[in-house]
Order: sequence, then C-alpha cells, then structure tokens
Amino acid sequence: MPAARSLTPSLWSLLALAILGAVSLAPAGCNIVAPALMIAQGPPKIEAQLKLDKSRTHVILIDDRRSVLPSRNLRELIGTTAEKALLEKGVVTDLVQSRIASAQVRGERFGTPMSIVEVARAVKADVIIYATVDSFSLTVDGQSLAPTAVLRVKVIDAQTEQRLLPPDGELDWRTLTVSLPSAAATAPTSQSQVFAIQTDLAHWTGIQLARMFYDVERALASPGSRVRDIRQ
Repeated sequence: MPAARSLTPSLWSLLALAILGAVSLAPAGCNIVAPALMIAQGPPKIEAQLKLDKSRTHVILIDDRRSVLPSRNLRELIGTTAEKALLEKGVVTDLVQSRIASAQVRGERFGTPMSIVEVARAVKADVIIYATVDSFSLTVDGQSLAPTAVLRVKVIDAQTEQRLLPPDGELDWRTLTVSLPSAAATAPTSQSQVFAIQTDLAHWTGIQLARMFYDVERALASPGSRVRDIRQ
C-alpha cells in the first residue's frame, strides 16, 4: 500500500474548488456546507517550519545590532517568550538563555563582529535560532494604529555550520511578519499606551517565532503572522 501523503496548499485549493462546486449543485437541505468551508480555509494545522532535535542544545539569538527595537527589554522579551513557548510545548529540553547569547554580541562592539556560528559555540549550543529584527513599529503613517514586527530567521547547526532552516539549496532566510490587531483606530498618544502596545507586540512576536518550530491549530494562529522565503 502506498504511503499516505499530506495535501499541499495547491491540492487543498483544487479540492476546495471541487467541494464548492458540489455545494452549488447540491439539493437544498444537504449538509455539505460546513466541510466545504473547512476545506476552503485550508488544512486545520499550520505545520512547523522545522522540527528541532530534542537531544541537542539550542539557543535563540535576537539580533538588533541596528537598534530597530525601542529598548533592550523588548529584545529580551521576544527571546524569553520564544524560549518559554518552546519549553512548554516540549519542542526542546536543553535551551541556553537568549540573554546570554545577546551578551556575547554586545561584547563584540569594539572588536571584530562574531559570526552566528561563533556566538553559538561561545555559549556551548549545538544549534542556534537566529532572528534579526528588520522592523518593529506601531503605525505606518503616524496616525492609524497597525503594530507590526518583521524578523528574518535562520537556524544553523553550530557543529557542522550547516543551515537547517531554510535548507541548503533554498532561499537564504525565512521572513516572519507579525501583526497585532488593536481595538483602537488611532496611534497611542501617551507614553504608557505606547509601552503597553510595544510590550504586547514583542510578546506576540516571541510566540510566533517559537511557533515556527511546532504545529499550530489554525484557529490559534491569530492575531496574525506569515512566514515566507526571501533571498538575502
């Protein structure tokens, strides 16, 4: 018997069209709408971008050398939130604290910049999850509120220097874009409001970073994120 094969997004789309066509032809009272809607929306789970090896020591490095984030605390919050999610989900069992990796990067300020692999080896990690912050903003036009963070992510085996995510031969990075919906229509005016939204965005960014490495029910994927391949 041939091995079972999961449906790709394109196959889901074709199946959705077929089901929706059947719905339009189905007699009144036929209970086919619910499964059709489920298929039209895609698979019930968003699959992990990479399954991590529990037997190895991992570290997360949130790199903000261009000072995109408003404060160091937000960078640490992204890292610690991702760590907590990975540990709680049992994705990894041995994880070096991200702040230790960040300390290595801070120490290079007046010397030669360390490579990603060198940072991992310095903290005795086998695998490093490297995320550089490209954007972290609460508004795109200075008026409407649209909290969004953009990270470029890659995972590297520090022992072999092989890139695990994206795999060799594919594109250079995975870009993680995280959006945080808000009930407010306009940008915050007080410092306390700004701080609160920045904290929420950093927290959700850490969660979505961790979710790249385990399956997530589609209903739990909001407020919103998307991951795509890009060239460096």
